[in-house]
Amino acid sequence: MQREFEQALAVLEYLQLQMELLEKQMENIQNAINDYMLAKKTLEEYAKVEDEDTLIPIGGGILVYGKLSKEKKVIMNIGSGVSFELSWDEAVKKIDERLKELENAQKSTMETMEAVRNKYAQYLSYAEELQKRMEAGER
Repeated sequence: MQREFEQALAVLEYLQLQMELLEKQMENIQNAINDYMLAKKTLEEYAKVEDEDTLIPIGGGILVYGKLSKEKKVIMNIGSGVSFELSWDEAVKKIDERLKELENAQKSTMETMEAVRNKYAQYLSYAEELQKRMEAGER
């Protein structure tokens, strides 16, 4: 019974680590969603600007004065160091596609987290039962 108890504790430890990794994954997904939402909002706002000076955020709460091109083109990174030029409308569409992918990943990760939580609860109950039996002197 001691061996079973130790195995249950090892599984609980593994499940706890898995939950921590899933939580970090959820945080990363949420950060990506926030970044894309901000990019989309910025593109939508800049689309209204007509060849005039504007403030452009460069990160860290810093804005610089600049003039937007009449062409309204953006360069979008598609991964692995590859980028391509898109119109603003095309960029918003690509952002929407990425947001949908991220929301699907978020949903899948949440489902996995729920399954791990349920498994953890089962093993915790099992380990507690084993501990009670060992304390009572059962074999």
